[in-house]
Amino acid sequence: MIDFFLTLKDFIEYEFLQLALVGTILVAICSGILSPFVVSKRLAFIGSALSHSTLLGVAIGFCLFSTEQIFNLYLTTLLITLIIVAILAKYTYRETLPADSMIGIFLTTSMGLGILVYTLFAKEKVDLMSYLFGNILLISSIDIIILFILTLFTGFIIFNYFSTWVHINFDEESARISGINTKFYHHLFYFLMGIVITSSIKIAGTVLVNTFLLVPGTLALKLSNDLKTMMKISVLFSIATAVFGLILANGLDLPLGATMASFQFFLFIILIKIKS
Repeated sequence: MIDFFLTLKDFIEYEFLQLALVGTILVAICSGILSPFVVSKRLAFIGSALSHSTLLGVAIGFCLFSTEQIFNLYLTTLLITLIIVAILAKYTYRETLPADSMIGIFLTTSMGLGILVYTLFAKEKVDLMSYLFGNILLISSIDIIILFILTLFTGFIIFNYFSTWVHINFDEESARISGINTKFYHHLFYFLMGIVITSSIKIAGTVLVNTFLLVPGTLALKLSNDLKTMMKISVLFSIATAVFGLILANGLDLPLGATMASFQFFLFIILIKIKS
């Protein structure tokens, strides 16, 4: 059994756990803000495609830089991910090409290429499992700064133009006719998803980060029809489950991303059953 007192004491004594706690909360806030939009706009598989494609960015980063060059690795991963984001956004806007086909192509191909590039050309080998499923030890103060800036940026973009997002979210065609540049906002939202996913992989991992964009918003959609209320529920649920998942992962010595994703799912099922 996990000793919660000793586990909580660890967060006071060890700096890497403090960084992990702050980073987890920031990731939870960002993903909690975006999650209701992802769910209501049915972008679940887009998030999955983007999260898997970050592995290609990670692989190329390790071909160019060492593990000590954290910021350069992050920028490389972000750049590659945003290139893929731009392509997906272009061809999924108003279904230029079948969205499900594009998502499937990028999900499998980018991850496969990532593994090949890493295997053949990486300057130094690291434990890829840490990037697939998250690792507390990978989180640095630079990551916290990036996540803090990202949280402020995401909050500003969403809340400063909230009425526009609501209009687009519930009736995109009407928003376009009324003069809103829906194509710009379509690309902007994909961009936000891309940077949130890229910035979250050390905590949740490339395989499981999409859980953060789906479960909170799905629960919020079940509990409320008002987007503002949905967002509050999503953020609170995301923070609570992420922090408790971190405590469990530390106390039981489990993979961070897998523990948080699993705990989110089980609590989600319980709350849905209670609501029903």
